[in-house]
Amino acid sequence: MAKVDAQPYEFEFEPTSTALVIIDMQRDFVDPGGFGEALGNDVTPLQAVIVKASVRPLSKCVDAGRIIAGKSNANESKRRSE
Repeated sequence: MAKVDAQPYEFEFEPTSTALVIIDMQRDFVDPGGFGEALGNDVTPLQAVIVKASVRPLSKCVDAGRIIAGKSNANESKRRSE
């Protein structure tokens, strides 16, 4: 069993039967010039959160040799132009 020091309590899991699922990672909400910034939001603090919440655990899964699967969605207008 592996343990993660998490809040509100420590989390235990079996790495060989656990999947990391990251859903709906839309750069438009956190990148400079994207939708989030167009709304007048400072997106800079969000970028650090995204790295901590997704890239670090994803890298650990890759380093451990886990299978990584991803899915990308695009809006209808973008699909037509590609």
